[in-house]
Amino acid sequence: MYECTYSKEVIKTIASLAFHSGDTRYAIELLWRSAKVTEQENSSVISFEHIRKAQVSVFPIDQSIIMDLPFQLKRVLLALATLLNSKKHIAYVTSSELREKYDEICKKSHDRPRKQTQFWNYLQQLTKQGLIELEVQNRHENGKSAGRTTLIGISDLPVGELLFLLEQD
Repeated sequence: MYECTYSKEVIKTIASLAFHSGDTRYAIELLWRSAKVTEQENSSVISFEHIRKAQVSVFPIDQSIIMDLPFQLKRVLLALATLLNSKKHIAYVTSSELREKYDEICKKSHDRPRKQTQFWNYLQQLTKQGLIELEVQNRHENGKSAGRTTLIGISDLPVGELLFLLEQD
């Protein structure tokens, strides 16, 4: 790999994915496939979307899992995919960013956004199905605790393909 073609976050993400599989060869394969996807797209830097595409090429996902989701879960997933697609070099968004995008999508389609408790339940359901990841982080400002935030990401689905599936529904 050439210098400046990947970030520390990319390596951490690949290592984390390999840790869950328990196979070091998987990490090497995923990094190699990510680099190949990057080359095919004439890009010079491996992005999180490249990792997602590489991961699906190793372990394809059954599209029916996504298409069979209840309507509101699809809305949450659409909001997350839209945010991640617009921010190519980040792996996670905050729960408040996602909530804002979800509300926006609901209002555009003249649907009433669900309350925070139900929204949180949707996130839990998507996590249980393995479609999203939640990571709670403690925030600090000036050496003092500033509360907690939840980071939400998609690690093993190409966001572009996910958007295509959800927008057709």
